[in-house]
Amino acid sequence: MATLTKGQTLRGKKWDYRIIEPIRGDGTHSAAVFKASVLSKNDSTCDPTWAVIKTALPSDGDAQQNLKREYDTYCLPEVANSPYFREMYDGIDNPHNSDTDATETTSFLALEWLDSTLADLRYADVVFNYNIMKVIIENMLSSSDVLDQLSLINLDIKPVDILLSNVDSGCPSVKIADLGLVYVDGTCSSVQPLAMRAPEVYEGQPCVDRSQTWACAATLFCWMKPGILGAAGSPHPLADEAWCIAKIRRLFPNWSPSPTDDSLQQSIFRSSERFIENPRPDLKSISSLEDEMQAIDMLPEVRDLLRYLFVTDPNQRPSAAEALASTYFQNLAKKAHACSE
Repeated sequence: MATLTKGQTLRGKKWDYRIIEPIRGDGTHSAAVFKASVLSKNDSTCDPTWAVIKTALPSDGDAQQNLKREYDTYCLPEVANSPYFREMYDGIDNPHNSDTDATETTSFLALEWLDSTLADLRYADVVFNYNIMKVIIENMLSSSDVLDQLSLINLDIKPVDILLSNVDSGCPSVKIADLGLVYVDGTCSSVQPLAMRAPEVYEGQPCVDRSQTWACAATLFCWMKPGILGAAGSPHPLADEAWCIAKIRRLFPNWSPSPTDDSLQQSIFRSSERFIENPRPDLKSISSLEDEMQAIDMLPEVRDLLRYLFVTDPNQRPSAAEALASTYFQNLAKKAHACSE
């Protein structure tokens, strides 16, 4: 984070940006992120007040690649013009225009500021709010559909990357952030957060568009009930993947895994089998998806939609576009519209 200091000004094409303070994230991002004030160049009253500045240390090759990938993704017109993604204001010293070696310079992205994240929003405070639930689900699925049309997939969907503003108003803003892990569909496997990985990804298959549908459902469910998926409660970091698989098997007892022939993959599934046979208390407390959904407060339309999205067979699971067109989502949208009148 030493690359930027309080009071430092970055010169962008659209606006200039004065660094206010670093933003402390959840520890899952390799980039350094700062809050900045937007300095207008023409005294316009329509200019935003705040921006997010994202950068990567020159010594962090992975973070540099992620920053470049995010910039490239925002350069796609379909993404830049979409209402479902956080807006990029400026690419400052972007990776394509630098004549300096990557170890000697740092690039910056100036991005739209929103007030909070889904991880910050207490589910209990909005559980019966049809409008906010509808907008969160719609924008997650719609962002996935935009990328799907480009044969791309966002491997970093999770609650902390769902940005929110004006939650208490009749027009909440929900946007997807952190596009540094957008890849070509079907080219990556073990990249997503553990809690968001679909069954077929744990089996060793590449992450595809319908894996992303699962990730959207998992993001929502993990927000509703933290720890229900993922490594929470795992007895040891080396057992995390096996533990995650065991959780999925508890939630979906009819899932019949078919891991690849890879020896490591086979070993992980054998470990998960041992967790199932002798479940620890944290694992034993997990019931089937249906029982878990009935045990927490949930709008019936949201419960129906989650049931529709959480299908262990990717060939039977809907795409994001199919989910948005489904009766289940349309029922939620109609109820949200009726409640807003």
